[in-house]
Amino acid sequence: MNQCATGRKNYSQVAYITAEHVLALDSVHKLSFTTQEATLEILLKRDALGATVGLTITPAITLQADRLSFPGMLPREVLIWKTWLRSHEREYDSFDYNQRIGPGFDPGPAWPENMRVMAIANSKKRMDAVAWKGTLATLVEVKDRAGASALGQLLTYYPLWTAAHSDLPRPNMLLVTNRIQPGIDIAAGFHGVSVAIVPTDFSSLARDRRASPFMAKQIVIL
Repeated sequence: MNQCATGRKNYSQVAYITAEHVLALDSVHKLSFTTQEATLEILLKRDALGATVGLTITPAITLQADRLSFPGMLPREVLIWKTWLRSHEREYDSFDYNQRIGPGFDPGPAWPENMRVMAIANSKKRMDAVAWKGTLATLVEVKDRAGASALGQLLTYYPLWTAAHSDLPRPNMLLVTNRIQPGIDIAAGFHGVSVAIVPTDFSSLARDRRASPFMAKQIVIL
C-alpha cells in the first residue's frame, strides 16, 4: 500500500491516498502540520465510509479542506469567494477570516467562568472576511443570491467595527455575491456598500455517490 509521509504520521496503514486528496491538500499546503494531518484524516475517513456504505458525499464534505481556511462560509459561499479572490486577491495586503465583533451575550456570574467566556465569544457577530490594505480595512460579506439580510449584516458590522477600532480609518464595505435580489444594488449604493457580482461554477458541489475511492497516488507533504 502506498505511503504518505507528513513528518509525524504514517498513513499507509489507514487508507489509499487519492488524486482528489492531493488537490484538496494543495489548498492548505501553507498551514501547519497539525492542520494538514487533520485535513487528510477527514478526507481519508470520508472516502473509507463512502466506499464501505455508499455514503453520499455532501457539499460540506467536498469542500472540507477549503472550509478550514474560510470557516465562516457555507460551501457555495466558499466557491464564490475563491472565484473573487482569483481576480482581486493581489489588490490587498492580507485577509482575516471569521472575525468576531461586537458584544456577546453574557449569561451572568452564576455560570462557570469557562462556560461564560465561551458563551460570550460564540454569541458575537462574525464577519466572513476583513481585507486589509495598509491600515484600511474592507469588511466583506459573501452570500449566494444576496438580499436584504446580507446588506443588513454589513451595516451592522460597520458601527461595531468603528467603535472597536477608533484608531483606524473608517472601513469600506463589500458585498460579494453570484447574483443579487432586485433593488439591493440600489440600497447598497445608498449606504456606501460596494457590490461585486461574481459568476460562479458550482458543478463541484454536485452530489457524489461513489462506490470506491479514486486510484491511489503517493504523496509527501513538505
